[in-house]
This record gives sequence, C-alpha cells and structure tokens, in this order.
Amino acid sequence: MSAETAAPMRRRRPRQHRRHVWRWVLLGILGLLLLVVLWIVARGLIARDQLTGAVPIVERVQTQIASGGDADLDATASELQARADTAAALTSDPIWRAVELVPWIGPNLTAFREAAAAVQTITDEALPPLVDLAGRIDLRDFVPKDGIVDLAPIQALQPALADAGAAVALAAEQAGAIQTAGTIPQIGEAVGQLVDVVNQADALIGGTNGLVQTLPAMLGADGPRTTLLMVQNNAELRATGGIPGAVIELRTDGGRIELGRFSSSTTMGEFAQPVLAPTDVETQLYGDRFARFMQNVTVTPDFARSGELAAAMWHEAYGQDVDAVVSIDPIVLSYLLRATGPLELADGTPLTSDNAVELLLNEVYFRFADPVAQDAFFADAAGTVFQAVTHFAGDPTAFIEAVGEGVADRRVYVWSAHPDEQAVIAGSPLAGLLPTSDGTASGFGIYLADLTMSKIDWYLDTAIAVGGAQCPEWGSHSYYEVRLTLDSAMPPGGDGVPDYVVGPAVGADARGTAVTQAYLTMPAGFRVFQTVVDGGDAAIGVVDAGDGYARYSITLVTPPQATTEVLLRIWGNVDAPSKVRLVHTPTAHRFETTTTSVACPTPDEIPTDDPGIIALADIGAASPGRGS
Repeated sequence: MSAETAAPMRRRRPRQHRRHVWRWVLLGILGLLLLVVLWIVARGLIARDQLTGAVPIVERVQTQIASGGDADLDATASELQARADTAAALTSDPIWRAVELVPWIGPNLTAFREAAAAVQTITDEALPPLVDLAGRIDLRDFVPKDGIVDLAPIQALQPALADAGAAVALAAEQAGAIQTAGTIPQIGEAVGQLVDVVNQADALIGGTNGLVQTLPAMLGADGPRTTLLMVQNNAELRATGGIPGAVIELRTDGGRIELGRFSSSTTMGEFAQPVLAPTDVETQLYGDRFARFMQNVTVTPDFARSGELAAAMWHEAYGQDVDAVVSIDPIVLSYLLRATGPLELADGTPLTSDNAVELLLNEVYFRFADPVAQDAFFADAAGTVFQAVTHFAGDPTAFIEAVGEGVADRRVYVWSAHPDEQAVIAGSPLAGLLPTSDGTASGFGIYLADLTMSKIDWYLDTAIAVGGAQCPEWGSHSYYEVRLTLDSAMPPGGDGVPDYVVGPAVGADARGTAVTQAYLTMPAGFRVFQTVVDGGDAAIGVVDAGDGYARYSITLVTPPQATTEVLLRIWGNVDAPSKVRLVHTPTAHRFETTTTSVACPTPDEIPTDDPGIIALADIGAASPGRGS
C-alpha cells in the first residue's frame, strides 16, 4: 500500500471513532431512559396497589369508628396510614417529579401524585383525632333519654372533629385541584376512584362535624331555641324530595326537646305576597309561587333558601321567629324505625320500618279523603317517631347508623338563621343538593318537581344514565349525554286510585298522567344543543343565571303504564372533565343511576335548524369548533 492511499485511511479513523462514541452515548441515553421508565412504572404500580388496597380499609375504619372503636381499630388505622404514606413517598421522589415535566406523560404522573397526597392528608391529619375519639366515646351518651340530650359529650367532640373536618376539607380541596384532562383512561379512572374516596370522607366527616358543631346551640346550649322540623312528602316531588307534608315546631332549652305547634302546607295556605323577594333566577325558574306557598319552598336544591323561606312563612303565619329548619322524609323515618322498633299510632295503626314509607306516601290517601285528616295522620306519625327517638331505649349504634344513612342518602338538610352556624353547615351535605365541580369531575344536578298537584309520584320510577367524553376533534370541548327515564306504574286510567292522588286531568282520557318539571343544573358555559323526548326533537327552556351555573328546564308528560325518556346532548367547556358527578332529587323509590360510555358526535349529528334546539352557531364561547 502506498503512502498516498494510507493517508486517507488514517484520516477516516477519527470519524469512525466519533461515530463509535456517539453510538455509545445514544445507547447510554436510551439505557438511562429505559431505567427511568422502569423506575416510574415499578413505583407507580406499587403505589397504585397500595392505594387501591386502601379503599376497602377506609370503609372498615369508618365502620369501626362509627361503632365506637374496637380492639382492631388501631391496627387497621396504622395499616391505612402506612399504605397512604408509602404511595405518597413512591410518587414524590425527584425522578418522578422531573418526569412530570415531560409532555403527555407528565400530566398522568402529576394527577396520580396529587391524588396520593390528598389521601395522605386524610390518613395523617384527619384519622388520628378520629381514632383517638373512638377509643374514648360511649355511644350511649349521644342518644336522647327522657326527652333530653346530654350536651356535654357532644361538646367534648367539637375540637377533635373540627380538626378532622378541616383536614378532610383540605384533602377535598387538593382533590378538587387535580386535573385529569389529558390523562390516559387507566390513570384517569384510578385517580377518579381515589378522589371519590376523598370526597366521600369529606361528606361523611364534614357532615358529622357540621352536626356536632351546630347541634348543641340548636338544642339550647346557649338559651331557648325554636326549630322547625319539616317532613317532606316524596309522593309530590320537589328538588330536595317533596312538598313539606308536616311542619313541626320543636322547642329546645339546655338539651331538653319539646314538641310545639303542628302545621302543614294545607294549614298555612297561600300568602298574598312573596314572604321574601325572589331573585331573577328564581323567578325565571319557579315564579313567585315559590315564595308564597309552603308546598314550593323545596323546589330549589339550595336548602339554605328553602330554610329562609320556611322560617319567613312561619313568622308571617304565627308571628314567631325561627332559629333553624331541619328537613327529613318518610324514608329517613323508616331508618329511625329500624332503631326504635315498631310503634303504634293514635288510631292503633302499626308503624314499622317496613310499612312506614308506603303508609305515609300512598296508603294514607286511600284511608282519608280530607286533606286535613291526611295532614293529621302524617303529623301523628312524625310525632310518634319523634317521641320514640327522644325517649330512646334501644341500641345506640343502630340509632347513629340510622341518622348517618339519612345524611349519606342526601335526605337530611339543615339551615340555621345564625350566620356562624350556617357557615359550618354550608360546607357539608346538610346544605342541600347543588352540584359541585372540580378538576376531576363536572357537577350535574337533576331535579324533579310535580306539576300535577297530586300525590302521583308514588307511582313514578326514575332512572338516569350519564356519560361524558373529551373531544379533541371539537377543539378539546367535552361532550356529555344525560338520559332521564320516567316510568309510570299507575294503573290504566288511574283505575281504583283516589282523585286526590291522580290529580286533575291534563287532557282527554288522561286520568293518572304524571306531569313533571325536570331541571338540569351544570357548570357555567355548558350548553344543551339537542333535546330528544321519546325519539323526537323537543324544546327546552334555558335560564341565564350568571351565578356560576347553567340551568335548563323541560316539562315531561307520562301517561299511566307509559315510559317517558328525555335525552340531553351537551357541550362542555374546553378541557372540562368528562367524568360526571351527579346529584339528584331523592324520590320515594330507588333512583337508579348509571354511568355510560359515549362517543363524540360527528358533524352530521349536530342539528342547527330546529327552532326548539340551541343552534351550534349560537353557543358562543362554549361552542366546539374545528379551529377553536
């Protein structure tokens, strides 16, 4: 080989060496990335298993605390804390936090880390004071005896429950800030499950804290109080259950509870003028009858407003100031009857947990044609249960479980005229049924109100199916479907059913037809773009609330033995969570709710020319568009 040919070969060696070096650099980077991925996946799977395994333990801890604690409570609580601490540690190391900055992958890791942190807040800050309390309380101290509630044990709970309540409120705030937009379904669903656990803990502990903080004052710890006990009648639907069937004055002083005046919607009648001025939104939704008839004060899902109106009406009718309003329904009475055992009414009628609901919501109207006699029977039942509860002699665990079940079912509401007490109530499930939204779920409320002026809703079975999807092809707007079904079990023509139950006819051969006003409440900016009733397009009313909610209303007609189905197709805001958090009217029978999968609509599925439909072009800032 000549010198001329050897020289170029020597010059090529550095380039070959550099290529060799770069190959190793690339392999090193790929290896490092692989290690990081394996690190994240392994830690994420372990954290997921720790947190999903904690869900049944949470339920076990709640049961143990509610029953006053047992020998296994400390061990169960320690296991729960260990799982939450492990998951939080696994998802917060420097490598995990660094990978959170990577597009597409990052939002998944951030959402999971924040969910683990919210659960840890509960286990580290809310659980210890609750476990400590469970070891020191005797449930027998919290049930009424001889018409008196001992206030000292309740007041002793207030500091620890205030701490626990603040901790779960913080955890709920953390959970509410989690953004699941852009996460893969597996992560979104897992985070959603954990957020549900946090929200359930907030509802349970927050509701308990609200009761414990306000109950002593309501029971007269600081002097005499007047409270109205409102028993809603779910056979004539309103947003939070039904019309007030009985309104009973409770007088409390130093823990002693006495019954005062019994009244009803029928007795109080119509007020010539609204007792409180309706807001513009209330006027659009309910008219001024909302503020002139006791029957209509519960048509709003905001029980604070219902309480204000009921108190104002009571003052107008009887000249008496009211300190608080508490609402329950016959279903809650049936829960209490499980604890008290069977009772006997003044006329000898047995009242049990098995027959109370049907007796009070349907059978009474077959027995008595006179509304005054009906109201008297309703009041007698409520008073008899009240007497048994205030002179309780049964199992205290059963009593507390009955109250807790009523609160969990969203059938117990409280309003206080005292601002400091109302501020505590406002942050709990006792405040009413307004929907709440956060970064993981969009809050929807479905409320029903009877327009038949009857007790026909005993024969109405209700179901809701909801679902949502995020639609990148529509400018990242979310799309939702709400399907409400009303199924009438009324005999054909209302045969054999009293006129008072079926109500006045709404048309030829229409006896027994249920006429129902359905209300939909959603976050501001959400829009219904199509309404389909029984397969055909229909119009729907919209209220421009300007108060953080979008509200719609539609009238549904359900003849005997028929089914009415309304489908609402909805556009949400950009990147709004596709998961739906639903609240709804508590009905006489079980309200079936299901979550369904939905697909984003195609352009030819979106109507724009029906005058009863909000046209896509008119949706404005919330309207999805291919270039938005």
